[in-house]
Amino acid sequence: MTLAEMLVLGDELMSKGDPRGELIVVQCELERGELERERAIQFRKRERELLHEAWESRRDTVLRDVNLECRRGFIDEITLDVEKWARDEEAIWKLAPRLRHVRVNGLQRHNGDHSSSVV
Repeated sequence: MTLAEMLVLGDELMSKGDPRGELIVVQCELERGELERERAIQFRKRERELLHEAWESRRDTVLRDVNLECRRGFIDEITLDVEKWARDEEAIWKLAPRLRHVRVNGLQRHNGDHSSSVV
């Protein structure tokens, strides 16, 4: 979706009382980069609060031990151990249908080296 389409979605969700709508709007406005300095600082602070409300409360679920990055109100990138990915992949996709990047720690090469992989 384009940035403009995401802003429309954010406004629609906010009108329905869905707090993710505000997160979408805040992150899209920050991405657009047209905010004055003081307003951008306020938006960054609000973004942190909204991210905490939206995702930190779910850390007791499948998102435990997962580092995540959100973009436009949705989980965009995660980093987790290979065992967790193997065990919880389906549940993670349900929580993060717009997931674009997965970084998996703990993969082992044939020579015994440990590495990370981005999918």
